[in-house]
Amino acid sequence: MKNSQKIEIQDAYRDFEAPSWVSKALCRLIDGIPEKHLYGLKTILLTNSLGLNRSQRRKKTKFKKQTVTTHVCLGLYQQEWQGRPAKIELFTDNILSSFPAIIHRIPFFQDLILGDVLYHEVGHHIHKTSEPEYREREDVADFWRKKLIGIYFRKQYWYLRPLTIVLKPLVTVLQGLSRKMQAKANQAVER
Repeated sequence: MKNSQKIEIQDAYRDFEAPSWVSKALCRLIDGIPEKHLYGLKTILLTNSLGLNRSQRRKKTKFKKQTVTTHVCLGLYQQEWQGRPAKIELFTDNILSSFPAIIHRIPFFQDLILGDVLYHEVGHHIHKTSEPEYREREDVADFWRKKLIGIYFRKQYWYLRPLTIVLKPLVTVLQGLSRKMQAKANQAVER
């Protein structure tokens, strides 16, 4: 059985319709994660920031020693607590707004866009459940994000390996652009 069949993928959008490729890309990305790292993860919720109620939008979370409000986040990890299984929330509208719409049409970039956030949140899950480390939690999640992206892209896009000399700088620029856009959004909210 594939990993994407073991994990419940839910949609909970409010006044937003995600592109049809989001669910397909998410299933591909989940199937690319080694099964041992998903133990205890029950649900991945695809939602948008408007889908949060008022109290959820006002909640704050820590990100690299900064406090940010939930509605500007790209994703959230909620660990197992009081009998509720672990869960990941992906804010599709925030994720997609970080990249130009033309890029959304290319499967490689679809996987990169979603994988960057999904694998970061899975990194939090791995850190909490199977590979605890005594470092900054965001640094550990980023380590696992890079590792899982490497595993996935080497397996899924093996035929592009010779092009990595050209694509690696482009991918790095796109990831940096995404992080800068997120930082600007966080600064705008803080003002």
